[in-house]
Amino acid sequence: RSFGGQHNDTARRVAVDREGNTYIAGVFLGSFAVDGKAIEAKGSFDVLLMKLDPRGRVLWASSAGGAGDDYVLGLELHPDGKRLTVVGSYERSFTFDRSTITAASRSAYLLTLSTTGQVHSLVGPTSSSKEGFVLPEDIVVMPNGELHLAGTMRGAYRFGSLAVDTKGPMTGFVAVYKGGFTQVKLLGGQEARIASVAVNSAMQRTVVGIHSGRASFDELTWECKGTQDGFVARLDQQGKVLWAKQIGGGGHDIAHRLVVGPQGSMRVLGRFHESISLGAETLRTSSAAGASFMVHL
Repeated sequence: RSFGGQHNDTARRVAVDREGNTYIAGVFLGSFAVDGKAIEAKGSFDVLLMKLDPRGRVLWASSAGGAGDDYVLGLELHPDGKRLTVVGSYERSFTFDRSTITAASRSAYLLTLSTTGQVHSLVGPTSSSKEGFVLPEDIVVMPNGELHLAGTMRGAYRFGSLAVDTKGPMTGFVAVYKGGFTQVKLLGGQEARIASVAVNSAMQRTVVGIHSGRASFDELTWECKGTQDGFVARLDQQGKVLWAKQIGGGGHDIAHRLVVGPQGSMRVLGRFHESISLGAETLRTSSAAGASFMVHL
């Protein structure tokens, strides 16, 4: 099936439930047509959410957003099969149905819905300063209902009652939400970005990302070997860094995805130029365009 209007409409995330229903989250500009009915954007890019039955028929479609540019960066079904959470970023205000959140600068939203399209909660970090941003990159929904969020931020924000300030360049962050934000931690050091997060049965979080300045993981620090290095790190349930490893060489290296296997083993996916090292292992490429890598943890 195809949907859309006359402008730049993009489906960004998709999920399928146990009954074969499909959930789609994307962005649209102007007007979006769904089965002959038009959904109008509130401002520039808005968020579109849809549910389709196993035969592709639209069960419901809704928009969310505000006057600025709004984006989708994650969509996860809850293990109970009754809810889904959508994450992304917005400018100034973000509204779904009759729920609205605001922030003075670009921030993140966490929108949890029932599978019938009814809002359960809409929350996000707040800020009174027009400087800074919070960009979520990945989300994990646990069986106990906890939401584990990871991404990049710069500036001073409040995650509920928890105040966080990068005090300079952008850096990575991880946060936990369950009825409220219970934990927020800055991670990665200067010019760092966390791209992906996974959580194991012991509630330990593993994150991967990139940095171009001095890396910092609690007491562990190192300098970037090239123009940009990757990293992988593990945190315990309280947010303490258990270990962190540099993935880099002399070029532009990226760790951008973390995949969890059925037995809890993890694969880190990324890309490198010239050479890349992790511990005693080194990979090399002669391609000027670089090469992809996979690390088995």
